[in-house]
Formats: sequence, structure tokens, C-alpha cells
Amino acid sequence: MPLTSRLSLFILLSALLALPALRANADDFLPNVDPGKVVVRTIPGYPAIEAEIEGNVEKEWDRGFRQCARYVASINNELRWPVVVVYPDWVAQPPEPKARMLVHLILNEQKDFALPKEKGLAMTDQPQQTVVCYSQYGAFTLENFKKGLAEVQNYMKKNNLVQSGPPRILYFTNPAWIPRWWMLSEIQIPIPNVTNSPSESAPAAQ
Repeated sequence: MPLTSRLSLFILLSALLALPALRANADDFLPNVDPGKVVVRTIPGYPAIEAEIEGNVEKEWDRGFRQCARYVASINNELRWPVVVVYPDWVAQPPEPKARMLVHLILNEQKDFALPKEKGLAMTDQPQQTVVCYSQYGAFTLENFKKGLAEVQNYMKKNNLVQSGPPRILYFTNPAWIPRWWMLSEIQIPIPNVTNSPSESAPAAQ
């Protein structure tokens, strides 16, 4: 098969494989927002298995994910997306290469799960939150996190919005089998719960 044909076949297969991870399904906990936009929305509360991890922002979150995934498998539950990574020590500034992270795998609504036995894991119920968020394609890197965080912070400054909690990132794509440039993430900053947000869907700040 000619090189161009093989390349076209690879691109087609990659695109088909990527679709399930990038498309919002009816069973998704939280549909993603359109990439490239700043959006204010309310995130429902959720029960989660939480791993507290400290280390490289780009790599060590995966260690927390694997810890949580082992617990999810032990209770015969299903993995749910997105994966939520919270940076509890950063209220006003972006993380450095190393940080303390809280990795959340979202559980189903039933509450009768056995408590985790593995060290570093905890059960947590996260409250409903209003957030300003920015969704983007690209590798799960610190540089891309800072890029999205800057979009959110610029929007908040323009609209006089006050930060009420630490920033976090939502990973909508499984990085094990999706090309880096197709990975979808969403950066969020919590704000006080409000009934009328300044904009439910606004262009990204320039």
C-alpha cells in the first residue's frame, strides 16, 4: 500500500477511535463545553473516590488516577468521565511544575460502597458549584493548563467575578489511546453560586 494511502487510513482510524472519547453521551456525568469558549455554568455535586498526590503536574496525576481506578474495579463500578484534578494550594496563581493534587474519579449515586483500604484514598462528596470554565484541545501539559487558566482569569477580571475555590482541570479524554493534539480538557475556577451569571456562553477573552 502506498505511503499516502497508509497515512490516510491511519488518520481515518484515529478519528473513528477518538469520537467516543470526545463526544458527550447521554450517560456522561458532565457534557463538555465547546472548545475555545469561556462559559459560566453550574456543576452538579458528585460522590468521588479521591487520591491525594504530590508531584509533577503533567505526570503524577496519572498515579492518582490509577489508584482510584483500582478502587473502582474492586467495587465492580464503572469508570466515569471526566477525571477531575483539583489544585488545592493554588487559589490565585497557576501551579508550578510540582504541586499537590486531588484526583477525583466520579462514582455513581449510590452510597453503599465499601470504604477504600489503600493508603492515600478517601471517599468524598463534592458540592454543587458555579464555575467559570474554558475547554481546549491539546496535550495535558502545564503550559496548556496555564493557557486555559489565563483565559478564565481574564474573563473573570472583565466581569468582576470573585474566585471562591482552587482551580481544577477536567480530563475528558483517555490519554492512553488518543493523540496528544485531540485530547480534550476543561479548566475551571469556582465562583460564588449565583442565580444570574454575567454570561452563560461568551467568547474567550482576548
